[in-house]
Parts: sequence; structure tokens; C-alpha cells
Amino acid sequence: MGQPKTDRDKLMKGVKLVAFAFPFIFGAPIVLTLAFDPEQGTWWLTVLAAVMILAAFYLGGRGLLTIISSFFDRTS
Repeated sequence: MGQPKTDRDKLMKGVKLVAFAFPFIFGAPIVLTLAFDPEQGTWWLTVLAAVMILAAFYLGGRGLLTIISSFFDRTS
């Protein structure tokens, strides 16, 4: 029995998803802070921050699941 190999294509797909999540991870708190500022805050900034938070959760979670799947899923 040989050593199981990592699916590199799936691993890179997961790394890309996590990399796409990083701007949302750092940008969402900044936008949310601006939304709660009484001088600048408007309702659309709150909605934008909520969408950015959801995108960060989705992309980050999907990326981590894909990375883990590249190590442990054995289809062949």
C-alpha cells in the first residue's frame, strides 16, 4: 500500500477561496465601524457590511472544507 497523495488541484482551489475571503475578513469590520459612526453612517453601509460578513464566512468556510477535503477524501 502506497502513501496517500494530496489532491493538489483541490488544495489550490481551497487556498484560492481562503485568499478571496481575506479582503472581506478585514474589510467588513471597517465598513461596519463606518456604518455605526453617527456622522457618516447610513443604512446601506450596514447592509454592505452584512453582505461582506456573509461572504467572508462563506468563502472562508468553503475554502477550509475544500482544503481539508483535499487531504482526507480518498475517491480512488
